[in-house]
Amino acid sequence: MINEISLNQYRIFYAAAECGSISRAAEKLFISQPAISRAVSLLEDSLGVKLFRRGRKGVTLTDEGSVLYGHLKNAFSEINAAESYIRGLVEKGGGHLRIGASAVLCRHMLLPYLKGFGEENPQIRITIDCQSSVQTDKMLESGSIDLALMVRPQDLTGKRFISLGSISDVLTAAPAFLDRIGFSVSSPLSSEEINLLIERAGGIMLLDTRNGTRRHIDRYFSSNGIAAERSGILEVSGMDMLIEFAGTGLGLACVIRSFIEDDIKSGRLMEIPIKNPIGSREVGFVVNERQTPFTAEKFLEFIEN
Repeated sequence: MINEISLNQYRIFYAAAECGSISRAAEKLFISQPAISRAVSLLEDSLGVKLFRRGRKGVTLTDEGSVLYGHLKNAFSEINAAESYIRGLVEKGGGHLRIGASAVLCRHMLLPYLKGFGEENPQIRITIDCQSSVQTDKMLESGSIDLALMVRPQDLTGKRFISLGSISDVLTAAPAFLDRIGFSVSSPLSSEEINLLIERAGGIMLLDTRNGTRRHIDRYFSSNGIAAERSGILEVSGMDMLIEFAGTGLGLACVIRSFIEDDIKSGRLMEIPIKNPIGSREVGFVVNERQTPFTAEKFLEFIEN
C-alpha cells in the first residue's frame, strides 16, 4: 500500500486540508485544480476511504481525513526539522533561519536584532514571513518557520518562550485634534469620560478584528463598560497606518505606546491618561522544543547574550 502512494499525494492532501479549499491549495502549490483533485482522488482510492467532504465553500475533513491529517502534520514537522538540521551540518555554520512575525512587531522589535545577528553571522540566510499572530502560530506548529515573534501564548506546552519585555496599549491623539473637538485632559479619565471622549471624537480608530491587539482592546472595553461601537469604529489594517492617521489629526486611536515614543517627545501625539490602564502583554520569541534548528538556537543565543 505504501509503495502505491507517493509522498507528493500526501503533500497535496495536506495542503488542501490546511487551505480548506482545492482552489487555494492549487494556488499555494502552483499546480492546477484538476491536478489537486486527481491526486486527492487517487489517494482516497488507494486508502479505500473518503478524506474530504466537498461543498460550495470548499472542503472539510472526514473523520478518516482528520486522522490522516494529524499524523501527516507531525510527520512533515519532523521532516522539516531534519532537513534544517542536515543543511546546517552540511553548510558548517551556515544555514537558513525562518522567522515569523506580524508586520508591526517585525519593524519595531525584530529588525534591530536582525541587524546585529546578520553582521555576526553573514553565512546564515534569513527569511521573514509577516503574517497575523494567529497565522504565525499555525506556521510555527506546522514547521513552516523556525521561530515566531509574538505575544506570549497562553499555552506553552512543548514550546519555549524567550521574553523581550512587555508592551502596553494607550489612547492617543494629536493635541490639535483634542483642541478642535474641545476636549481637555487634566487628569486620568474614567470609563465614563473615555466614552464621552470617543463620542466627542466621532468614534475611535482601531486595528481590524483579525489582529490580536484589537481583540485585546475589545476585551478591555467590554470589561470596563466602554461602548466604542456606539460612536463608531474606524478599522485600520496596520499599526503604522493607525499611528500615522492619529498623528495627522484625523482622530482618536488606541496604539502600542512604545511605538509612539518619538511622536510623544516631539509633541505630534499625546498619551491620554486613563484611571484603569489597559493591561500590558509580554512579547518574545517562541520555538518548538522538539524541532529547533541549529540556526534558531544560534539566534536565541544571540538574543539572550
